[in-house]
Amino acid sequence: MTLRAPIVATAAAALLVLLCIPALDGQGLNYDEVHQAPAAFFLLGKPAYTFVALAWHRLPLLTMTYSGALKSQLFALWLWGSGVPFSVVSWRLFGIALAAIGLWVFCALTARALAPPALVLFVLLFVSDVTVLLLVRHDWGPVDVALMLRLAWIGLWVRTAKDAQAGPLPLLLLGAIPSLLIYEKLNNVVLAGALAVMMVVADREVRAKRAATMAAGFLVGLVPLALVNVLGHGISFHATVEHSNGSLSAADVAAFVPNVLALGDGDAMRAYILGVHSPPWMRTAELAGAAVSTLFVGAVAWTLGRRNRDAQLAAASLVAYVVTLVLVAALILRISFPYHWLVATPFQYLAAALAAQACARRAGWWSTARLVAPAVVIFLAVRAVNVVGVERDLVARRASLMFDRSNTAVAQYAVAHRDDETFVAADWGFGVQIYALSNGTLSVPEPFWTWGGSWNRTRLEAYLAAPARPVVVLLPKRRPAVSSAATDDILNSVDAMTMGKRLPVDPALASLPAAGAVKFAPPPPPPDRSACQNAPESPVGLRVEANANRFVKVAWEPPLVRPDGYVLDVIAPGASITVEAGRWPMFAADGVAPGTYRLRVRATNRCGVSAPSSELTLVVP
Repeated sequence: MTLRAPIVATAAAALLVLLCIPALDGQGLNYDEVHQAPAAFFLLGKPAYTFVALAWHRLPLLTMTYSGALKSQLFALWLWGSGVPFSVVSWRLFGIALAAIGLWVFCALTARALAPPALVLFVLLFVSDVTVLLLVRHDWGPVDVALMLRLAWIGLWVRTAKDAQAGPLPLLLLGAIPSLLIYEKLNNVVLAGALAVMMVVADREVRAKRAATMAAGFLVGLVPLALVNVLGHGISFHATVEHSNGSLSAADVAAFVPNVLALGDGDAMRAYILGVHSPPWMRTAELAGAAVSTLFVGAVAWTLGRRNRDAQLAAASLVAYVVTLVLVAALILRISFPYHWLVATPFQYLAAALAAQACARRAGWWSTARLVAPAVVIFLAVRAVNVVGVERDLVARRASLMFDRSNTAVAQYAVAHRDDETFVAADWGFGVQIYALSNGTLSVPEPFWTWGGSWNRTRLEAYLAAPARPVVVLLPKRRPAVSSAATDDILNSVDAMTMGKRLPVDPALASLPAAGAVKFAPPPPPPDRSACQNAPESPVGLRVEANANRFVKVAWEPPLVRPDGYVLDVIAPGASITVEAGRWPMFAADGVAPGTYRLRVRATNRCGVSAPSSELTLVVP
């Protein structure tokens, strides 16, 4: 590698960083964006929290059933080595650094195979892709680790494809990286098609030997995935059943193709993260650019492909891009988002760079520049306008409700008032940020995930009563993300547990545009159970208050003298059970099996059990 190679690689990585870092804390910390951080704190010895799906002792292996903990492990090492606490800036900068390292490695590996003009063309196409910039900056998906490894993998392929004497280690790595990426996130299985293309495109004399070595590397790279599934009893494969794609329609594919071809305009991510759209004409420019680039690569491959190695690799890179997207459509389209589609990037940019180089090797760079430069300059100029617009949005700290700074402000408030108030997240969007910004020391319950199951009214009451502090229920100012019934019932339950005594909300929380809070007085102490003289009267007015999506809530009127608690008799065909319902006149359960149930409720105290209420028939569809 000549001195020029690290200079180009460093300049490319620096350009990516500079485009991603303006006002890094200008958008609020999104729940999904930071979901890999809790496993890093777990590795550092902090209390366990959500998003450690599988661990071996203190080593997190999976954050989700389908997502490896590679970024969590790397971030834990960085925290441990640097001593810098978690912050919005440090977390985002770490992800940006990972992607920049991947780009640096790509440039360094391809320096011998790509002439400087071709390498510069690739870099400019890559860093002007607004979806790349926004997903690298916010790692919503996430994408940073996968992009880093994918860039290194593609760079290694270009290097070995041009090296007739490539040793076994690079070829083993060429096979191992995509299978390691499958452990990093299960949807990366779509890269198997690109790997097959890399095997086939090798020279005929060494094709079989190289394919065998790469296949061996692929099996080696599968070891982490195999180990986690041995420890987790097939945890990844259960995830594939839970997230089955379902049948595709022509309409699904018809919508997918233009969306993925125009991914470079960043419109979907710009709207989701920044709350603004890219110019409408940008989509047209992207589709036109994709069409022209495809025709150019195809023409070069057709005319020069028999004797020109660059033309062959350009065609192979374009085929790898198409095959990857076909597999996305076939396997995960119904559950996919732009951060899944990015898995095919940057094969298409490499194809264009290699095709330009193939022309230059045949006709010379000046002749090629006169042919290609006008289209490239126009396309990059159009993209530059879009990139400048995004940079202005970042500097202006524009944000959608999903990335509003309220998300960070709520978390910072909870950390600052952890000894004064008790916090409960009644919906998605708060818990992970609080845990991360407390550096793994404050876990706020999120009962909405399993309300009526592992989290119920009795457990919530015990959690609130222990510290005897005012209770702050956190709510988003948008439609509930997980279960509106569960969110409403959590709020109603806290209202009942605190006897409906509400307090003024701190102005720091009351004025937030995307997040809200309801503050209650401390829960009263439990009643004196020795004060009764008789068993309580029967409850009355048993009724259904919610019955949808297998979430059921029933309520009733309490006796005049409040009992210590209630029990609910549930009578179903072939089975009858009695459920402890706590001391509040309501009960909720999630995941109730369809069927017809007969319900009645009884009140209890130290002196006995009341007669049952009138019976209620409940039909769960």
